Amino acid sequence: MITIQNPLTFTSSYPPKRLGAISDLLFFDIETTGFSGDYASVYLIGCVWHDGNTWILTQYFAETRDAEEEVLDAFFALLQSASSSISTATGLTFHF
Repeated sequence: MITIQNPLTFTSSYPPKRLGAISDLLFFDIETTGFSGDYASVYLIGCVWHDGNTWILTQYFAETRDAEEEVLDAFFALLQSASSSISTATGLTFHF
């Protein structure tokens, strides 16, 4: 698994504190190879969260199909640190 983590600098057009305490928020998007539970796998999870000082972009990338479990474990560990999470969607459906 490859983990990439970088500070994020951007101007927000919507005040995120309207969604809750900034330190409790975690935005994420999950990318898969398809929709079949038998044949598809998670290969990338991207997250944006605030560490108290700045927004952080964290990406977990599965280099192989066998790395999917490691990606999910790392994501779930980060997810436990947030009180609230918001998943993004593409089109009309969520990536769950």
